[in-house]
Amino acid sequence: MRTILEIDVNSVNREKLGSSVSTYSLLDDGDTFLLGCGLWDRENMPHSNAIKNATPGIVLRVLKEKGEIVGKTAQLGNIVYPLIVNPSGSGYFAGCRTGDAYLVQADLTVAHLGSYGEGVYGVEYSHTLGRFLIGGRDGVLYIFDRDWQIVCTVAVSDDRLWNLHMDRDGRSVWATSYNRRLYRVDIASGEILVNMDLGAGALTYLQWLANGELAVGCFSKKIFLLCDGKVTREILVESPVCFLRNIPHCGMLVATGYRGQVWLFNYNGVLQDKFLLDTKENNPVWVGVFSASQPNQMIFAWANGIVRVMEI
Repeated sequence: MRTILEIDVNSVNREKLGSSVSTYSLLDDGDTFLLGCGLWDRENMPHSNAIKNATPGIVLRVLKEKGEIVGKTAQLGNIVYPLIVNPSGSGYFAGCRTGDAYLVQADLTVAHLGSYGEGVYGVEYSHTLGRFLIGGRDGVLYIFDRDWQIVCTVAVSDDRLWNLHMDRDGRSVWATSYNRRLYRVDIASGEILVNMDLGAGALTYLQWLANGELAVGCFSKKIFLLCDGKVTREILVESPVCFLRNIPHCGMLVATGYRGQVWLFNYNGVLQDKFLLDTKENNPVWVGVFSASQPNQMIFAWANGIVRVMEI
């Protein structure tokens, strides 16, 4: 992995921000990045739920080359966790740690959709059924139509649903939970099709691989590879797993860690390359996206405001 560009959003924009931001989500948008953030200084403030719950969120538009902030939303209800392109219309969807959900337009004006699940964690969209899905901190799956009206809710877990990932059938969704269990839910009926205890720590991210296997990350420093509902391999890493992304053109899996690592594995689980920004325990890489213009490049956001473009 080779670094193409690195920007430090906090250093470049210290006067504009007035304080540091913590970064949780990222989109590649033309000449800019969109960053989903919380307005708290994670290096100098305690990591407590009380502080995080009281921290406003914000979406920033940042120039790629210089890292300068050229736009921002009004303060949002709480730290922005998911930030995705709105799959059923224009603009973007932003979800907050304590439950607020927003539609964000290109000019960064916002419309409040409501508050769901005591915290918006995983999000997905079924193009087959035209349903938008939210995994809540309360363990409930919220299912919406294209007009953002709730169609139904499904009580899936007794703990937060961290990540959602569509099944290849387009009609069911996989979900990870902090209770160590992996679920698959039929979207139309709400039936829980899979309820599987992987026997590890809290499950974090999901990703289908091009070879048909499902990769599942967890906080117990493992990545599970599953085929037909059975674990075929376990990959051991040095820190809790935050994020996974399949790279189909080269048959690789990218994983990121809670201590700032980026790992590159082949589909057999063999490490091919790795990168470490620093050794700080509380500087996770929560997100990585493919470059919109360079398919062999990925963009990663570290929690402390570092954004790095890397050739994979």
